[in-house]
Amino acid sequence: LESQQSRPEEFKDLAYLLTCKSIGDVDPNWDGVVAARESLVQQFSALTEIETTDNSASAPHMPPRRLESLLRQSVTFQMSRSRYQPRHIPKIKTLLADFECFVLPNALRRTLRGHTENV
Repeated sequence: LESQQSRPEEFKDLAYLLTCKSIGDVDPNWDGVVAARESLVQQFSALTEIETTDNSASAPHMPPRRLESLLRQSVTFQMSRSRYQPRHIPKIKTLLADFECFVLPNALRRTLRGHTENV
């Protein structure tokens, strides 16, 4: 695990946190779950408020179903860049992997001589 750490002390910090019996051992000034969640909500609200005020005046109109349109374009592009073009447009089941056309071999690639069974 030490080779995967992003900073030198990360592994030691994690080991320390795993051995603590309570949050008081880590941060004695912690106000509790409710206060921490409220603080997080305030920080998040402030971030979204900044984003909406900065972009509301200059943001162009976004057409409806824009994300769906962009995803369809990306699938179409991947299909056009595929080595083998499908005759019928296949149903795409996932966007987590790039499109690859399923191809069955239809040509003889290599002939083995001397073998007659179980090849």
